[in-house]
Amino acid sequence: MEFSALKHKIQFLTNSITPSVRDELEFHFKERIQNLKESQNMSASLRSLLFVELNYALLKNRAWLKTEVFWDLLKEYLHDNYPLGKKSLGILMDLQKVKIQDIDHLPVYDHTLSNIDYLEFRFVKTISRKLEKQKDLGIGNMGFILVKNAKDQFSSKFSENEEKGSTDHLICDLKKVILKHHCDARRAPWSIGLSQLKWKMLYIREPFFTICQKIGVRWIFDSLLMLGVEKDCKDNKFIGALEKTLKENKVSFQHDQLKLLVDYLHESDLIYFVSSSSNKKYKTCHLSKTSYELTSEAFVQSIESDHTISRDFILSLSPTWQKKLIESVTTDQCSNVLLDMIKNRDLIHPTSISSVASKLKSLNTPQEIAGLMSQYLAFGISSEYRIEASQVLFELPQTSVLKRLLIKHAKYDQSMKVRDFITKKIIESRLFIGNEKEKANLLESLPRKVLIR
Repeated sequence: MEFSALKHKIQFLTNSITPSVRDELEFHFKERIQNLKESQNMSASLRSLLFVELNYALLKNRAWLKTEVFWDLLKEYLHDNYPLGKKSLGILMDLQKVKIQDIDHLPVYDHTLSNIDYLEFRFVKTISRKLEKQKDLGIGNMGFILVKNAKDQFSSKFSENEEKGSTDHLICDLKKVILKHHCDARRAPWSIGLSQLKWKMLYIREPFFTICQKIGVRWIFDSLLMLGVEKDCKDNKFIGALEKTLKENKVSFQHDQLKLLVDYLHESDLIYFVSSSSNKKYKTCHLSKTSYELTSEAFVQSIESDHTISRDFILSLSPTWQKKLIESVTTDQCSNVLLDMIKNRDLIHPTSISSVASKLKSLNTPQEIAGLMSQYLAFGISSEYRIEASQVLFELPQTSVLKRLLIKHAKYDQSMKVRDFITKKIIESRLFIGNEKEKANLLESLPRKVLIR
């Protein structure tokens, strides 16, 4: 295990349980493991590492402690990484699970979730997160590999007959999950955002857990979407939107309980609050980056196909929604306004620059795109813009003028970040293919400290 991953897991344990609880967990773990014959050849440090990994996985996945698939995958992961048999690991896992469930300050998780629930949870996590984030869930890349194998085997011709002939029931169940998500995505392209939100609600307390199980999370999703559109929305207005949707679904609840829901959304990094400098009691509610990401597809789907996109509208959007909108709308809807924005060096979000360039490529020559992007390399513009513009320039056909421009910024750009980025791209790219002498002369002329970082 990488040191950074170990550090992350230790920090998680420190934040999740008190020192006295950790000492108690470690005492019972050591007492049990030293009585296992297989552990006699394990060093003290390896036992401590196993303690951290096991308890991290159990605390991180409290909702799944009664779910067979999670239990089996965790046991498989630990068996692959530690010299203990599955029977011995099962003994340790059962002991630590009981002790963790007895921790007073942790909310009791009374709900029993199915194997299909866990497989859907892992599928949603896999398609919406990078591999390194998958490892945060406590079983390495076991879940990622399982989902990947199912996706590799999946085809549009999947049927019940194929499922019955399979020997791997997990793969079969996962293929059913994938088929369901494919069908949902055809009906509503933003359904994956809805699924992400569903699993964000995994640890919500009653009565909202039961409400979400009964009517789903669309009512929360729509309220988040409204919050993103409204921007500076008072917290009581957001609560009112949640209350309205619950009443429309004929769900009984107490008004005071909605504050608990809003607090949970805040704790789950879905919303945040900003207090007024003049009146601390006056708070506005805002979407987090996470919520902008899971609602971005629904947002662009709400834009009518014949709606003309204005400059002010584009500039008013969050980075996530802006980039998604530019990628999704038709060229006819926005090409002219995007061209004018680039010519005027309007400060669209840096992450949108590559999307703008892609949208304009169908109407402009590579030379014209290079001319537009080179404006963002001008001194005085933030280094984030110059890095994004450089990335676009490297993807264009390399002319002598373009080469000289990139070399100039590799040598003399005022930002070390920009110099580093362009130098690395020069080394990695095919910019000097067929002319190794030119490449060698360039590398020789660059500051040594840039090359060795």
